[in-house]
Amino acid sequence: MTKLKEPPFKDQPNPDNQFWSQSWFEFLRDIWKNINQMVSIVGATIANHFVMFNASGDLVDSGKARPSGEVVGTTDTQTLTNKSADYFILQNDPILSSHAINLDYLQGYVDGYVRDWVTDWVQDYTEGYVLGYYDDTIKDWAIDHVAESIAAAGHHPYFKVGDVTMNTDGVNPGTKWGYGTWVCLGTGDLTLT
Repeated sequence: MTKLKEPPFKDQPNPDNQFWSQSWFEFLRDIWKNINQMVSIVGATIANHFVMFNASGDLVDSGKARPSGEVVGTTDTQTLTNKSADYFILQNDPILSSHAINLDYLQGYVDGYVRDWVTDWVQDYTEGYVLGYYDDTIKDWAIDHVAESIAAAGHHPYFKVGDVTMNTDGVNPGTKWGYGTWVCLGTGDLTLT
């Protein structure tokens, strides 16, 4: 920035008056230039706060402290706690859980074949062990009120759900059928994989 020379005293000759005027002009020009640079980054105000902006968007200085620690979304794996997800139909994708799932809260339709990883099947409604039964008419395994029969007896068998859509029998919407093998492994926690 240009250094100003002392202005001349009144009624005294000043041979450098022209130079002083030029220096004063440069001084004012520098101030105006800096003011323009400052104003150019302030777009507006929101609730008495300046909105600073650049080519990538607006930054509102709301007076809050800057965030500290890990920001959600910056890593490949995120953990959600105390959250719930509602689905009417689970289809195609596997259901994964490392904890027990209560059948009372397993509602809606489950689309998918049960993988034939075990070949045994049990039919015992009184004990609540039944996941399905063999129907000689349609040659498929059927589910009939699985949640009610198992939860009522307090049993939670293990079973697997595959990725092929099952269908209703057209009569009882609570009954599902499809190819595959149903099996009950007894009591324990319900694990869907």
